Amino acid sequence: MSRPEAIITSKEHKLSTKGIGDMVETFKKSGWSLMCGPAEYASKRTNAGVGIASHTCNIIRGDRKTEEFEKAYPLGRADKYIIDNGGQKDNIMVFVIYGKAGGTKHAKGITEAIIAAIRQEIGPRCNQPVLIIGDFNAEPNSLNGTAELMDEEAWIDVGAVASWWGGTDNQPTCSQRADAQETRIDGVMANSVAIPYIRGFAVEKDPMIPTHSVVKVYLDLETAGEPRNFVKTLPSLKYMLDEKIAKETESMQDPKERASKAREMRSELHKLMDKQLNDRRHHFKHYRECNDMDSYWNPWSIAVERAWLHYHRERTMHHHTHQSQGESQKA
Repeated sequence: MSRPEAIITSKEHKLSTKGIGDMVETFKKSGWSLMCGPAEYASKRTNAGVGIASHTCNIIRGDRKTEEFEKAYPLGRADKYIIDNGGQKDNIMVFVIYGKAGGTKHAKGITEAIIAAIRQEIGPRCNQPVLIIGDFNAEPNSLNGTAELMDEEAWIDVGAVASWWGGTDNQPTCSQRADAQETRIDGVMANSVAIPYIRGFAVEKDPMIPTHSVVKVYLDLETAGEPRNFVKTLPSLKYMLDEKIAKETESMQDPKERASKAREMRSELHKLMDKQLNDRRHHFKHYRECNDMDSYWNPWSIAVERAWLHYHRERTMHHHTHQSQGESQKA
């Protein structure tokens, strides 16, 4: 264990219970603390299994709080850990994931179910920094569950936007054979609260690991001690939108009609956000060029909040107009 990183996550350890114990002792002799979840015992041979190791940070295993995640845990494809940041600083919640390989509809369905269980475990109105790290066995942002996190809760696929920190976007991370096309199936998803902690992202080839590259995310844990007010307001906007959608669709009996209306309302809000963000593109360029990532996020907050206020005002006026028309028709 000569790697300089403070924390290493792993997937597909394929270890039995005894094998995990032996590996923990091996890591301990090198000054590392290792925790592993169980492997999957669906066949005669063990499969899957994820874990995390640290030699400078205090990592604790997260309590499993929901029935969905409790059911997912024995499959060896997801585990929950907490980076204990100490004192008044926020702890960082880390989920290590290993998606089902194969590329079939069935395999993708299992991965989607794991992501759904993780989302249930994170819960609503989460103001804690959260990362989902591992082998998704699909492009991290291509799955329905991760796409919803990005669209509805302002998560990012860190590898897809690595240029934000001076890296290369969408670098491949896996090569099954020398003559096969490389794919990007390993990565990191970060919620809006975790984004300010990120200071870099890289993909590194390691001759000891021929198939997968090492995916690195650089975190500044001291960010937790800095005052922040911009990310705290974002989750509440999401739930205000959910309430508005529920109110405007409560009279609709057809589930497809309700879903279509919800998509229409979200799309309307997203267009307003895009316009607000586009109006501030010169600010983003300036902060990137100055490498001032702390200031970089302030215009995002302003853009999102102004878009929401504009949307709320227009929807309220639209609702009152229709209501008045209905009352006139009744009269």
